[in-house]
Amino acid sequence: MRRRRRSDRSSVASAGAKAKVFCAPLPEPHPLFTYGPILFVVASFVASAVLSPSAMRFVKRRWGPPAQPLKVRLVCQLATIAAFWLAGTAVGFALLVFPVTEPNDGLPGQRIGTAVIAHMVPTVAPFASHRIADQLENGSTSTRWSPPGVREARLVLAARIDADTDRGVERLAKHGFRTHAGRFALTNPTGPACEVGLDAFAEALQGSALKDLMTACRNAPGDPIGYAAFKMGDFMGAVGPETESIISRQLRTPDGEPTCFAEGPDMPDAPLKMCRLEWAEMHKKQRPAALDGLDLEPAFARRWLAALRAEMGEPFDAKSFFRIDPALLVERPFVAIVDEPIAVYEDVRKNASGSLTPGQSAYIRVAIGAERSAAGRHEDAEKLVEEALAQLAIGDGGSAAERAAVERLAAAIALRARDMKRFEKHAASLAADDPLREVATVVFGSAPEAASGDERTWVAALPMNDGAAIAAALEESGAATSGGLLRLAAVPEDARDPLREWLRETFPACARCGFFATLDRMTVRLDAAHALGDEGTVRALEPIVARFEAVFLNRPLALSLRAADPNPF
Repeated sequence: MRRRRRSDRSSVASAGAKAKVFCAPLPEPHPLFTYGPILFVVASFVASAVLSPSAMRFVKRRWGPPAQPLKVRLVCQLATIAAFWLAGTAVGFALLVFPVTEPNDGLPGQRIGTAVIAHMVPTVAPFASHRIADQLENGSTSTRWSPPGVREARLVLAARIDADTDRGVERLAKHGFRTHAGRFALTNPTGPACEVGLDAFAEALQGSALKDLMTACRNAPGDPIGYAAFKMGDFMGAVGPETESIISRQLRTPDGEPTCFAEGPDMPDAPLKMCRLEWAEMHKKQRPAALDGLDLEPAFARRWLAALRAEMGEPFDAKSFFRIDPALLVERPFVAIVDEPIAVYEDVRKNASGSLTPGQSAYIRVAIGAERSAAGRHEDAEKLVEEALAQLAIGDGGSAAERAAVERLAAAIALRARDMKRFEKHAASLAADDPLREVATVVFGSAPEAASGDERTWVAALPMNDGAAIAAALEESGAATSGGLLRLAAVPEDARDPLREWLRETFPACARCGFFATLDRMTVRLDAAHALGDEGTVRALEPIVARFEAVFLNRPLALSLRAADPNPF
């Protein structure tokens, strides 16, 4: 117990860059709790030394001088110790009959109480520590946010007191104190603690600490290290079929086509439509023959096919244009662009723009800009929007509908960058009831009146300008992954600390999410970090998003992963 407490104290002291709550001193168990069992053992030997002579005299009076006095003395000493422990055990369990009380000037376990005294007896100590830890977890109506820091102090003290470290780690993670959970797992890296602690550190974006725990948990059963590595974008250390495909550059089998072998030299049979599309991606010289007469149903596949044909100089399918929803791009950016063949658009933009109309060329560029915006690369997105507008100025330019669509996407990209001047420039053609205007009102101005019937109750809490209340609403509703977190920019700077803590510690976790679902969550989380000005979280998320984005911009991998995962979210 003493070693675990010292380690956690040092780890807390090293977290100066984190939110204020982690810098506050956290409660220690009472010294009698920590050293009580040692005192009890010492007291049992002292009692033996004091009482065994009296026992020896009793034996002599009762049965006469013993033939082997040393053996009798040893028996008397052991009997005295045994009697002391039996009495102590009886008293300890008797004390546990009384409920654990909340002291007026501290927490259970922090002050002397019946359970702390009972904990002095080693045979009773596990039951006493569990009783105190349970009281710390369930004996208060405090929440994480109200009063500030109280819930954290209770659960950290419970983890320090609980004789079962695995249970303490699980308790901390369950209540959203991920960094603390990882630190306690680092002090005692058992199999269960490693599984919870690795995931907790990964969700809390604690990259350096995660590496230390991975080293400590290298022999943990199962693949907790691999799952945690995947969440950090460390594909070389991750596990799973998606990871194997990313590392080996071997295409995954499309959903519903288990016999597909797209890397082979032979063109797949006509019924294997998705496999033929993948094969065409891999075999450029034979692409025209592979795509001839090919018709695909999934939206992403139709758009990919249209982009491939445009790359070969064929007319661009008009049905593939302007399919990105600007309002969805603001709410959940990656969901808005996941069906777009951005990697193909990159090559079309560089090598095949001459065969496109100005409107088509503009859409290619603004679609790529939407992807850059989704990944948080707002300066690159702005340059691509300028290129798109320049394309519309060539010759007769695009149609009125194409110009309006480009301007609306450009407005969404500017809004995501929180650039009011650019947004106003592009928003002139927006309808009065366009959803982008409502978000802009919040991001650039003040929070709207509480919206009735809004499933995201945290949006209704924005006008309160109370960071703790908004964080509590976000945690309670669990709606963070539905997006729209750019609205958090409306929260005043002096009320953002609880929200930054929520973003790092209690943002909804995903146990075994795939590639696309993980990237979706990361981009939504990155939006929130930018909106809150949380530079630490931005720096932690940007390289993770960049590693996932690099895979998404790899043509064969992007197509293969999507074809194997028809329901990515």
